[in-house]
Amino acid sequence: MEFYKNKVKEWRKKRKLTIDGLAKYLGKSFRTVSAWERGERLPSETDVRVIANVLCVDITTISDLENINLKELPYYYDNLNSVDTQIYDNINIFSPSKIEGQLEIKRALESFKQEIKILKIQNIKFKRILDSLPAYIYTKNENLAFTYANPAFLSFLNKTNEEIIGRHNYDFYNNDESKYIREIEREILSGLPVISRKINIPLTSGKRKGILTGRPAYSSQTEGITGIIISIKDITDSVAIADRLNVLETAIENYNTGFWIQQYLPNKKWQFIYMNSAMEKISNVKLGLIYKDYKNWRKHVHEDDKQNVTKYFLNRETGLYEYRFIVMNKTRWFRSKFFTLDSDTYGKIRYGFIEDITDSKTALEIKEIFEDNINEIKDRMISVFDLTNHKYLFLNKAHENITGYSIKEWYKDPFFMKKKVAHPEDIGDLLKKYDGERKDVRKHTYRIITKKGKIIKLKSTLYPAKTYNSKSCFTTISKIAED
Repeated sequence: MEFYKNKVKEWRKKRKLTIDGLAKYLGKSFRTVSAWERGERLPSETDVRVIANVLCVDITTISDLENINLKELPYYYDNLNSVDTQIYDNINIFSPSKIEGQLEIKRALESFKQEIKILKIQNIKFKRILDSLPAYIYTKNENLAFTYANPAFLSFLNKTNEEIIGRHNYDFYNNDESKYIREIEREILSGLPVISRKINIPLTSGKRKGILTGRPAYSSQTEGITGIIISIKDITDSVAIADRLNVLETAIENYNTGFWIQQYLPNKKWQFIYMNSAMEKISNVKLGLIYKDYKNWRKHVHEDDKQNVTKYFLNRETGLYEYRFIVMNKTRWFRSKFFTLDSDTYGKIRYGFIEDITDSKTALEIKEIFEDNINEIKDRMISVFDLTNHKYLFLNKAHENITGYSIKEWYKDPFFMKKKVAHPEDIGDLLKKYDGERKDVRKHTYRIITKKGKIIKLKSTLYPAKTYNSKSCFTTISKIAED
């Protein structure tokens, strides 16, 4: 067999294919195809015929092999039926003049190998593959009339094979859809090797997105392109998932809480495979150092917590843990929450969140100190009242000591309790709403009746205040006199 390597190179460049691109079509390596073009190695007949098909040229253009006479195919099939199965699976069709009876067929089997193999794959196996694919696949002739449609495409159109063969786009799509798809099909028919375009899938009103990929069905120097083959893959869901992942990734990167993912390696060690930028912000440790070795993170853990933290993370698959961390020579409190799961891609992985809780922990400690000290004041009622939501945010125990009513009762219904304790002559003043927009301090006196029936005169001072989402007032109330 003669292989015209220079012709292959010439037509490959005409079809705008690289060696690597051709290799991918053939299922071969770059090195193999490159060696063929340089003449260092000779491809098999099978490979030569596939190359001709990919480059859309006649087999005689790139080799001395002969074309098959398709009209004589039944003759070959009839004469090969009695051939041994093992031999039959390796037959090829060459020239009819070389077939003279059963013995001659056997001697010609090796040279017949490729054409029958291609025919069997294209006419039987290839069709079965196309029929089973979820993508919409169809072929058209040189007039862009349908010649084949796989079941997925027929189901999408809600048509039978008989209803679609010989018809055109405009028989099924609206004008705009038909025009756009037809323009792409004409590009393919012009001879470009492969075209891929993002499209709105017809008949979906633009709600479904797809990738249309097409190539010429066959071409030769004498006959030209005889048709096209098209595949339309619905990418709507994958695009939506990608968009959601992009949003999630952006959110994670802008998140003030550290987020990390670790993979369990064969050497039974955990290795970081992802960390967001907040990990570096809250710890002041470069992400590159943490990726390189977890010890670069661990060494900043407070010495008193280091051993416990190590044991905790090594021995648990899920957990919540608080520990101290040294950031720029200052002690910060971190809260770490993590989870472990099995991944199909990475095997065993775990992911977690690290939050700097120093401020909230400090605020909690201050609040506890504040409450402890305020509750020690027995003769002055101190409270913080939410004017927006009409409820107490804080009451000291002096309310219970002075009025005789429990703190629980005051929290439950503030206005009811004020009415209950207010002296009848002072109730209007006591229930008068405080104008939260005023910036001045308001002072007034009034009387109340305790649970035991005693009348007490009180002096109240209200200070305007604000929480993060409402108007509030801070109040101190002290006894002036007691009847």
